[in-house]
Amino acid sequence: MNEERFSMVMHSLDDELLEEAQRRAEHRKMWIKITAGAVAACLCLVAVWALAGGRGQNRGRGNTVTAAEITQLGYSLPLPADAKNAEYSKLSSNGTAEPMAQVTFSSGGEEYTCRALKTDSRKDISGVTSDWAESLDWSVGTLQLQLRESSGGTSWFGWYSPDDGTQWCLSSKSADTLPLMHTAQQIVDTLGYEMEVAPDGAQDVQYSAFALKGLTVAETAFKLDGVQYAFRTASTADVDENFADISGMDGTYGATASAQVSWCPARVYYNAGGEGKIVWFDIVPGLLYSLSMSDGSSEKALEDMASQLYTPAQGDVG
Repeated sequence: MNEERFSMVMHSLDDELLEEAQRRAEHRKMWIKITAGAVAACLCLVAVWALAGGRGQNRGRGNTVTAAEITQLGYSLPLPADAKNAEYSKLSSNGTAEPMAQVTFSSGGEEYTCRALKTDSRKDISGVTSDWAESLDWSVGTLQLQLRESSGGTSWFGWYSPDDGTQWCLSSKSADTLPLMHTAQQIVDTLGYEMEVAPDGAQDVQYSAFALKGLTVAETAFKLDGVQYAFRTASTADVDENFADISGMDGTYGATASAQVSWCPARVYYNAGGEGKIVWFDIVPGLLYSLSMSDGSSEKALEDMASQLYTPAQGDVG
């Protein structure tokens, strides 16, 4: 190949390579533009999804307000003395025009949510859905109480007062209902209701509820002068004169006797100077009672304490 032909071939190759290179460059620019556009579109979709997701979460939380604004709504949400990180909010409530008040807080190492709603009947306002391992309902005076506990640990305690038409609810994620009940007891006391029954000077007062012999039993345990007491109540439709013993103390006792607490028939069991119990039944409202003491028992000691703690559900008679 002579120089002239070689030069022509080389120039031809250079032009073809240049054209191919230009085509590749234009294709790459187009790909970059398409890719950049796709990324921008994806980022836009992510942003929209995030905003939508955020709004969905906020719908359950309601509007954050101050404690003073909660009071202006007509609610009182008192907190335990050691409560921390309190955050108040106003929520809409299904089935009622009234707003629901809420406060979240921590106490004793547990996280709680307390709610209140103006309503004409007892309701579940917990907002918690679960398969309940324990579902209890009972009354103390006019106060209607509820306790729900799941095997997964979530639990809530509610109380409804028909006197002022308000439902309260305290919930937590604790598997132990005792802290829940103790915290609720503090709130109930501050609100001016009587849930537990204990004499003046009692210490270590603890309120609890549980199922026993197919009944919902409410218990107030306390110490007085070094003696441990447990006062229990339960509602029953069985009016048999051989009424049930809800004390949970099934031991053998050296002495037994028939007795009376106010107008209610009673039975006394005790070991002189040791542990003992008295059980009685108020047939009119169908309420069972028991009182046990760990030490220093006698027929008189049991009758005297039972009479001190017993308040007829139907008021004074005669």
